[in-house]
Amino acid sequence: MSKVVSFFLFFALLIFGFYLAQHKPLWNDEIYSQVGSIQGQSYFDMLSGNIEEGSNSPLFYFIQKTICLITQQKLSFSGASNWYIIDKKLQALLRVASNVFMALAITLIFYFFTHYYSWKAGLYAFLVTLSSPMIWRYWVEARPYALWICLTVIQLVLFFTLIKNKDKRASLWKWFILTHILMAFTAVFSLAQMVILSMILWWFGRQKKWMLPSKLYWIGTVLAIAICLFYYTQAPKYNFWFDQKNPPLKLLTDCFPIEQIVICGIYGIFFIFFRKGNVAFREEGKYGLTALVLTSLAAGALMGIFIIKAVEYPNGFAVVSRYFLFLTPISIMVTTLFSVHLMRLFKNNFWMTINLSVVLSGLLIVRFMKTYLTIYELAIYWK
Repeated sequence: MSKVVSFFLFFALLIFGFYLAQHKPLWNDEIYSQVGSIQGQSYFDMLSGNIEEGSNSPLFYFIQKTICLITQQKLSFSGASNWYIIDKKLQALLRVASNVFMALAITLIFYFFTHYYSWKAGLYAFLVTLSSPMIWRYWVEARPYALWICLTVIQLVLFFTLIKNKDKRASLWKWFILTHILMAFTAVFSLAQMVILSMILWWFGRQKKWMLPSKLYWIGTVLAIAICLFYYTQAPKYNFWFDQKNPPLKLLTDCFPIEQIVICGIYGIFFIFFRKGNVAFREEGKYGLTALVLTSLAAGALMGIFIIKAVEYPNGFAVVSRYFLFLTPISIMVTTLFSVHLMRLFKNNFWMTINLSVVLSGLLIVRFMKTYLTIYELAIYWK
């Protein structure tokens, strides 16, 4: 039943995504990528990293160029006068790939929690996803961000499924490394999350005497890392500065909202004091917390590099929240996972169940309100 509902949910999200695309004009960065990195480059140029923008990993540009060849769509860019282009047909067609990837990512999150936990957990995961501001900002953007989010969701679903499902580990390892290779062709910044999750599975796999991955897995992991490093060496190097309206902490909390951090903190406290009383609470929490902490540290390290190398405005580009986009899928997944386990931990305690329900619902409502106001103030969808 969960597969059927997920199937219809995917198409509903897809239709809604096209609606959003038609109400969001194409803007400068999308136009520049389309003209300079897609229309103006051959497939070989893309594969060799010969793209004149910082995000030069080729997978999204490959997909986008193929869609444009099939639909015979082409843009022109004449400079500042075209900061926005309002053309509903182009807005929808040039964002087909991003819309599909984001709809798939949201559906996979819903399906995972519905299939392995409950319908309530699936619905809650769906709402947590829609309350995340970065989902709305990059749902229909003709750039690689939705693809990066989608692959990260697939990576995390495989990660937690490998932990839960002993019978399918042999085949899941292969899909896990394939996802990493695709991520390596999508975003250089995916390097950290690939290394972190691979090492977590290897480390805990040794401790638990799981069936560990074969040599082919490690060859694939090294290959994915090498691909990331190759495109980093080929990418143009820019200077970066910080906008006063977007200090470092705000950039991080755009991707990992404060409300979700609070839930993870509450879980961490209960994990310390109750971990001996519940096997699922202890085991899944251990993997989730480890992944969350290490990924957050990686994001902090990346931010530290930006801070150390920051220059004065306007020499270069502003540091923006999308550089830390990998935090959004993991924040959604672990927030939902931790919320589910907190509710299960106190399922026989009426008052704790009521209190937790009020806290979790309240934080979700506050997050929804903040996200809606942010999207409204930024006027992302305005035509």
